[in-house]
Amino acid sequence: MLQFSNGNIFPIDTSDNPGAKVTTYQQIEKIGKHKIISNNAKDLPRSTVRGQEFSQSVVSVAGSYGFTFNDIRAAQFANKPLDAMLAAADREADMQALNSLGAFGDNQYGVLGLFNHPDIPKGSVPNDGPGTEWVNKTSTQILRDMTDCTSEIVQNTLQVIAPDTMLLPIAQYDLIANKDSGFGNGQTILNFFLANNQYVKNILPVNELKGAGTGGVDVMVVYSRNSFNAKFKMPMPYTTYPAQAQGLEMLIPTESRWGGLTVYKPLSINICEGI
Repeated sequence: MLQFSNGNIFPIDTSDNPGAKVTTYQQIEKIGKHKIISNNAKDLPRSTVRGQEFSQSVVSVAGSYGFTFNDIRAAQFANKPLDAMLAAADREADMQALNSLGAFGDNQYGVLGLFNHPDIPKGSVPNDGPGTEWVNKTSTQILRDMTDCTSEIVQNTLQVIAPDTMLLPIAQYDLIANKDSGFGNGQTILNFFLANNQYVKNILPVNELKGAGTGGVDVMVVYSRNSFNAKFKMPMPYTTYPAQAQGLEMLIPTESRWGGLTVYKPLSINICEGI
């Protein structure tokens, strides 16, 4: 599933101008503390925010599709919607490109994604013997890894941010969806965790997490899915331009513009490697 490009992973922001070459944002730190006051007090503490400003490149992702006039005649003869099928294939190609950028970014063009972002915390899950991989761990150890990766966000932000979403590679998602929790109630690890963890309420399988960690290990991602914490910038959604005649062929150019992952609060995300 193309979850990064369709907004299932992080919210998508299309508010920037399509002509922008960079997108600028601040990583935000809240400042403020209320206190008990006396009657008619004038020294009220002030709440504000401060942050360090960053800029990220906005890049164009482009492609095209086309068909010859003979293709048109053949499609009309067969009563098949050739143009619709080609348009759907090109739209999917655009989403695949944006999905890759959303996950991995592009260092050459200065585009940040989830896994090449320098400010998102990363750490390894415990090695309990034969390795860190879940396939070699007990249900109790897997539940501990899931709980620890979640709790680190709460602890690191002093309970200001509560994560609500966990992403897992497909194999690990299938493992916890089928492996007994070990608590004698017939629940799988997946069901037990969702029923008992006070923070995470959604766990999604995401293909891009396979091999996304240091040295090609699989990773787990926990985060708060909130546009005030992080969102993907898309100044120009997928756009189809007018068809251009080139000899006996009609070519339709397409383009979208992408500004990468904007992270306002890096500690709202936690990547745990080695699962």
